[in-house]
Amino acid sequence: MMRSYLLSIWLKSMSLVDWAERLRSDESLAILSGFSPDHTPSFGAFYDFFHRLWPGCNNFLPHLRYRRKKPPKGKGNGEKSPSFDKDHADTIIKYFKKHSAEGILKSKLYIIGEIYSKVFMTGSMHKNLLDIRKLVLAGDGTPVKVSNRERSHSMCDCHEKGIDNCHHKRWFSQPDANWGWDSSRNFFYYGYNLYLFTDTNSGLPVFPVLERASRHDLPAMLHGLACIKTFFTDWNISALILDSAHDATAVYEMCSKNSITPFIDLNPRGTKSAETHKD
Repeated sequence: MMRSYLLSIWLKSMSLVDWAERLRSDESLAILSGFSPDHTPSFGAFYDFFHRLWPGCNNFLPHLRYRRKKPPKGKGNGEKSPSFDKDHADTIIKYFKKHSAEGILKSKLYIIGEIYSKVFMTGSMHKNLLDIRKLVLAGDGTPVKVSNRERSHSMCDCHEKGIDNCHHKRWFSQPDANWGWDSSRNFFYYGYNLYLFTDTNSGLPVFPVLERASRHDLPAMLHGLACIKTFFTDWNISALILDSAHDATAVYEMCSKNSITPFIDLNPRGTKSAETHKD
């Protein structure tokens, strides 16, 4: 099922209903997917497969919720949205340290983490492309746009009554997607923030984390590190290379406690951080 779904993405199939029909009508696609041409899955079987991959609720946020405002723009050209108070970084680090191994990361992401480890990472390690004894990781986020407008619709009759400014809850088809600010292109987009850790020695991507578009890179990085520590307990991260969005005292303290050397651009607005860590 996973092979077939990845094949559908490669061939840019936009619908599971369409993909299930293509599998029934095209023997070559069925064989490439690993199915017998006369016994291919229905689109409902794919949805059942996704539910097994992601136990429990399929989203972190509920479908029915209130519309939220867009995050603030960066103050200057190329500056990221100031949507996160860096003083809260220490709280997030403590939370993941206490809950990551047996909490939501293990319960919700366990199957996906196991597949990712065995299918993608094990092969790279066997070919000596990754040296897990001394990893130097670079982390950064990138926008993933899914729509030109918010994917939601009203559940009330306010529009029929002529009420334009409705404040009722709306139904969101992609509840974890929201508005984010793209600092490199200076525009708002609707979708996600893909935070990616890359091994600097091989240039290979080693761990992706898909966050809401409004999620700041700093908490996204901490989430990704917690996932790595949960699923790859034998990895030894020796250094982190990060941009100025990660310049927070709690990050330096976390790196010091875990024997990680941080290479982080200093935020010119964070004079306190620069003075504290200039040595």
